[in-house]
Amino acid sequence: MGYINVVNQGGKKYKINDTKEIARGGEGAIYELGPDTVAKIYHPGIEPLDQKKFEFLKRLDKNLFIAPQELLFNSTSKVIGFSMEYLPTDFYPISNLFAKSFCTTRGVDKKVKLKVIDNLIKAVEYAHKMSVVIGDLNCFNIMVNDKGDIKFIDTDSYQTPGFTHSGRLLDEIRDYYYQGRIDDKSDCFALSILAFNLLSFTHPFKGIHKQYMKLSDRMIHKIPVFKNDPDLKVPKCYEAINDTNLMGQFTRFYMQGERFVMSLSAVNANLVVVTLNQPSLIKKYEQGDLIITYISGDEAVKNVFCTENKLVVETDKDFFVYDAKNKGYVNLIDTMSKKDYDQVFVGNKNIILRKDKTFFVYSGSGKSTKITSFVLPNSYMIKQFEDILIVIDYDNMYKLFLDDTISSVIKMTTIGVFGKGFQNYQSLIYNSGGSQNILYNESGREMSIVNMPVKIQDLYQDKNVGVIQYVEKKEIKYKFFKIKDLKMNVSQNEISGWANFAYKADKSGEGFIFMPQDDCIKIIRSQDFAEISELKCNLVSSESMLKNTNAGLVLFDNGKVWLLNKK
Repeated sequence: MGYINVVNQGGKKYKINDTKEIARGGEGAIYELGPDTVAKIYHPGIEPLDQKKFEFLKRLDKNLFIAPQELLFNSTSKVIGFSMEYLPTDFYPISNLFAKSFCTTRGVDKKVKLKVIDNLIKAVEYAHKMSVVIGDLNCFNIMVNDKGDIKFIDTDSYQTPGFTHSGRLLDEIRDYYYQGRIDDKSDCFALSILAFNLLSFTHPFKGIHKQYMKLSDRMIHKIPVFKNDPDLKVPKCYEAINDTNLMGQFTRFYMQGERFVMSLSAVNANLVVVTLNQPSLIKKYEQGDLIITYISGDEAVKNVFCTENKLVVETDKDFFVYDAKNKGYVNLIDTMSKKDYDQVFVGNKNIILRKDKTFFVYSGSGKSTKITSFVLPNSYMIKQFEDILIVIDYDNMYKLFLDDTISSVIKMTTIGVFGKGFQNYQSLIYNSGGSQNILYNESGREMSIVNMPVKIQDLYQDKNVGVIQYVEKKEIKYKFFKIKDLKMNVSQNEISGWANFAYKADKSGEGFIFMPQDDCIKIIRSQDFAEISELKCNLVSSESMLKNTNAGLVLFDNGKVWLLNKK
């Protein structure tokens, strides 16, 4: 443990504990400074925030921006960082709202997204009135919550009078039609990209074009996903925006080359998104090599969770728990009302219920036993890894073994951690000692931790296999990884985006990845991440979620759940 001694302009001294690291980026590290404040301390060799620029940025609207609060100096009176507001853990990168499965699970509908867009517009307009150019309106620099509130971060990179922008932007929001310039017009273009992606689940220049393969070429040649072009294959997840006012604005941006601050003043919220037609519902049928059995969806499903032997289906009102230990079918065990319980967790043996801060062991026929050996803390984050439930508070990580209960006692171990160092978006990332670490259930009986070989934005994980999201040379990239013997192996080849895949391991510690794609499931070998086969299925898209059980593959898409088995 070490300390970083700093002082503010008023002479107040701070002693920063370097074990209280919350996050780390290319320019500096973020440390806890107080209960509601943090300090960004620049890495050696990085030019710190200038006094004049600081005076300008600290006036940013605190409701929309995480702005610098006070400059921090070292013992030689040199600026080495600044303080700012601590962002609550219910905020996450806006990029999560580009995924249907995330929005469905979190209950983020189009009304919330319109609120997000309205707040984005307010932030851009506010910055421009101050003669500030945001520049990098990328999906990792804007944080949102489920209510539609937003916070812009990384504000010290903004262009202000007398200080030009660095020029570093992600390709997804760079305005290639105008040679990648950075000014108030490029902010407007980037804002439109975010809004389109939020409402349609697709970047306006994604998809596959026979002639123009690069995103930049599509921008230059004005070929958005809504253009009628026979050479363009549009992603299946794309949902057309039916509001004529909004589409008129997007047409002006992408097909006419105009740049302006978009407006929602004449938008009809009820017409923003038109859901694609659902396939006709057949309880059981065959398609290619698959036998497809309908499980649930008469009431729209919000989320699913599986272990090898159990399946939980969550709707707005209930939790449905199924036995999934027998190949080819699942049996409903019981239905738990959300009036009675807030969450349901399943191991391969037990069903654990949560109400407020208390857990219960389900004993059958609507009966349960209260767990008295553990009560949730006042503030916590929670994540399940197979049959182990992880609970994290400010200074502890609790590991609850779901299948190991005796009467009112659940087996539990505790280790000391710095809770604010955990990032809990799609999976848990622990920032500690200047590096990122992830947890995984290595043996099925205990959690292990492994260091990340690259700086990542997020990851999706199933057992010891997953997908990482990271930025390299201004591009967002995705690759598979596998952990074995506490070492992470990252695939050489990239994949096109997030994959809510299922993983089926064998006794050797290797196995097969089932990756959903438009109208098919790719089967990938975990040893070398080579694609070995595919299964045709018109229910599947790249946005689908797959889970592995002994009963078969569970498919969750468009509010419905299916069981897939090979003939």
